[in-house]
Amino acid sequence: MIIGLILAGTGFGAAAAFGAVLLGYPIWMALLIYSATGVAAVLGFAALAIARHPDPQDSGASARPYALVGPEGG
Repeated sequence: MIIGLILAGTGFGAAAAFGAVLLGYPIWMALLIYSATGVAAVLGFAALAIARHPDPQDSGASARPYALVGPEGG
């Protein structure tokens, strides 16, 4: 999932930078747009991925606690 987020952010950033160059912005501005759009896309997609997954408490599955020691304490 991480690789997909990074690749999607790179794609969105590259498209935005290409559009900026086509609109006549200087190269340094296109590089800033590339990085800002890429970071925003990665963070946005990560937030969407987290929001889509329900909390474990809401899923209805009962999770047993993992204990390093037994109930006797030893």
